[in-house]
Amino acid sequence: MYQHDTLYHLPDYLSVEKADWYWPPADKTETLVVVQDAQWQAAEQQTVEKLIQAIQQHKDNTAIVVLASNTVLPLGQWRHTLGFHKVIALGPDAASMALQVTLPDYTPLNMASFTIVRSDAVSLLNQHPKRKAALWAALQHMYNV
Repeated sequence: MYQHDTLYHLPDYLSVEKADWYWPPADKTETLVVVQDAQWQAAEQQTVEKLIQAIQQHKDNTAIVVLASNTVLPLGQWRHTLGFHKVIALGPDAASMALQVTLPDYTPLNMASFTIVRSDAVSLLNQHPKRKAALWAALQHMYNV
């Protein structure tokens, strides 16, 4: 029996206007943090806020968006809209951000118009101190702190 609606599931492309913002973008957004975590609770939120403070960023220049599963954030389009120069991807893979590259974990990668670092989801970072330390080392390099 043929069921056409179950053969393919095209992802939803997320627009800036319909995004689930934890910290909405400011006038001069320098850093975009993309969080994809099934456990986006107070502990994970606190971890992200501490990381942002540690790299000397704040709400005036940092936006945090929560990405649902099966949703694609078209990062290139968002770059043109928001003007960020750095991306911290906590959980999503390259395909979830419409990128046609292989993103190494915990290693900043210079793209054409921004630098991105990818890590495991925040809930995993909280469970694995070595992974959190690897992210911290990458962020120190990326932000010169």
